[in-house]
Amino acid sequence: MTLVQKLLVGMAVICMSFLAHGQSQDVAFTIYLIGDAGEPYVGESSNMKLLKEQLDKESTNSAIVFLGDNIYPKGMPEKGHEERPDAEKAIDGQLASLKEYQGQAFFVAGNHDWEKGKEDGYRRVLFQETYVEEQLNRGNIFLPDRACPGPVEVELSDDLVLILYDSQWLLHEHNKPGKGDGCVNGSNEEVLIAIAEALERNAHRQVILAAHHPIFTYGIHGGVTTFKDHIFPLTELNDALYIPLPGIGSIYPLYRKSGHLQDTNHDTYKAITSFLIKELEKYPGIIHAAGHEHSIQYSLKENVHYIVSGSGVKTTHVRKRGYAQFVEDKTGFAKLIVKTNGQVVLQMWQSEDEEDPIAYEAILRR
Repeated sequence: MTLVQKLLVGMAVICMSFLAHGQSQDVAFTIYLIGDAGEPYVGESSNMKLLKEQLDKESTNSAIVFLGDNIYPKGMPEKGHEERPDAEKAIDGQLASLKEYQGQAFFVAGNHDWEKGKEDGYRRVLFQETYVEEQLNRGNIFLPDRACPGPVEVELSDDLVLILYDSQWLLHEHNKPGKGDGCVNGSNEEVLIAIAEALERNAHRQVILAAHHPIFTYGIHGGVTTFKDHIFPLTELNDALYIPLPGIGSIYPLYRKSGHLQDTNHDTYKAITSFLIKELEKYPGIIHAAGHEHSIQYSLKENVHYIVSGSGVKTTHVRKRGYAQFVEDKTGFAKLIVKTNGQVVLQMWQSEDEEDPIAYEAILRR
């Protein structure tokens, strides 16, 4: 190699180092969003492996939010219960991804964590909160506390705030904590008003409002069904139950379109999201993040960004409809990159294509 060639190579290395340093300096904060990762599995799923690889590269200027349904099928029972070992296995897979992670971590509860909305749900959320915080030893990270509805404001930086609330508390029809149990809010109306006040209080910041249930979704929870749902409805209960029930099988998908409490068309669910949509649209650029639907989705309405990241370990069908800009039925997670100049970039990561895991990218705020 001649002297000129050596100089050129040296200059190239310096330029590349400068560019890499400039790019890292350009990022102020990174936020990962993943939901429905609570399936008991043996070993490490490809998606959780991909997530851990990314988390291990992050600095303290980052955070991850687990968006509920952290433990399938019915949350975490008390010690000694026959379901306890599988429950621990389900949550341990998520906790393992945080072993070397330097950033902040947060967990919210979903309907499965509340025992699928059944009577023992309240206790099971408390058991999960205790287990998560004891295992990680990172302080108060299962939010809102004590199965309360919230909202809880978490200041990630001077210009960035995370607001967490328990959407299943709003839908839960059995025993749940209220003001007498140490919660600030004790009714749906009080919770929603408190969320509205939190949004107004942080109007000068980039806000990420996060919970388990989505506002817009285009899978089964949004009333979008497939031919399989009508012919083989029992696969909703178990993937192996391919028992054809033509005609009769259509009853369940039709019920899902309007009668299921966990779906967007249910009156209670719709009342909650209608209120939130009106409040969110007062603040252009705001982000709502959720899980629940087993897919990755990004929707845009009136300059409000709606992220669904609920395919932590499994997927169900999804279609590009309505306000959807991107949908995919692959295991994955969402990543928000907040730049020093205020720009916000959304990346949707999926684990099935190892060579090109970023399935979608969009600038949410310039």
